[in-house]
Amino acid sequence: MQKACLYFVVYTLYAFVVIEYGVKEIWLRPRPGQTTLFGSTHEFLPIFHSLPSGNFRSFVSGHTAAWFGLICVGYNIYPTNHFFWTILSLLVGITMGLLRICVGKHFLSDIVFAGLFVATSCVILEMFITRFFGTAAPT
Repeated sequence: MQKACLYFVVYTLYAFVVIEYGVKEIWLRPRPGQTTLFGSTHEFLPIFHSLPSGNFRSFVSGHTAAWFGLICVGYNIYPTNHFFWTILSLLVGITMGLLRICVGKHFLSDIVFAGLFVATSCVILEMFITRFFGTAAPT
């Protein structure tokens, strides 16, 4: 149980801090509603391009990453139910991503990279926990 709690806390803090205070501070990419495509003043920026300053927080989608994060938490805390947690995470992550696109807060690339970010985070967390506790699966 101690390992399961550690997974949850570390992943949640890692994802929140790195996405909200790291990635979104580095890549100041305008949201769809802030671009000229939707009647605003800023040009569309391709992925990995950033403006020098401003209140732009499109890349990556934190809401979507949180829901894709079920794969990390569920896959590592409940190792006998890999398939269930993988499918659940993909379904709710994609659903949240589509909703964020529909309300004009993110581009498709923001959603795709949120999923990739979570998958990478899950691997890094697994390596950390394995090294810290000496076993891969929590008990």
